[in-house]
Amino acid sequence: MSTYKIILLSITLTAISLFSANAQGKGSFDIGVDYGMNSLYKQGYQTLRYKSFFSGSGLQVFTLSNGVLNVSCKYAIADKWHLGVDFAHEKIFFEQAPDVFYIYGGVKQINAYTIGTKINFTYIDYPFFKMYSGIAIAYSNLPIMRHNISAHLTGCGFRIGRKLAIQAEIGHGYRGKFNTGLNFQF
Repeated sequence: MSTYKIILLSITLTAISLFSANAQGKGSFDIGVDYGMNSLYKQGYQTLRYKSFFSGSGLQVFTLSNGVLNVSCKYAIADKWHLGVDFAHEKIFFEQAPDVFYIYGGVKQINAYTIGTKINFTYIDYPFFKMYSGIAIAYSNLPIMRHNISAHLTGCGFRIGRKLAIQAEIGHGYRGKFNTGLNFQF
């Protein structure tokens, strides 16, 4: 019986959120700055490590990332849809282990710059609280991805506040698995 009530409550809340009056209408604009951890690029170098090992060439081992600094701008194209642009920067340090001739490669530093376009759908939209999901496609200066194309999938994002707000996102991609920051709505 409790499972039935939970399912019914979930369906009711979803229906209310989809058909409720929204707090951020068409034509509004917001800017956000946030910091993310565990980006796709960090995971890309860990994958590259195993590929290099099996191919017999130099083994690259990821050692450190200072996190991802994100600046984003979003514009509400419809009542619950936002189109935006992301600018992301991440500094990655990795150690190149000895190659087949046991020549030490040393520690290298790479600055990853990414610019992307994104679209978000806000499914809970109240004046003080918003919950959303989204997807972004981006171009990066790192050759980890094929043709330097990268992506980010935001599974769940929260925005708490009115004009000035705190935001947090859980996702996977160039912005990091978890990021949090400030957001200002015009």
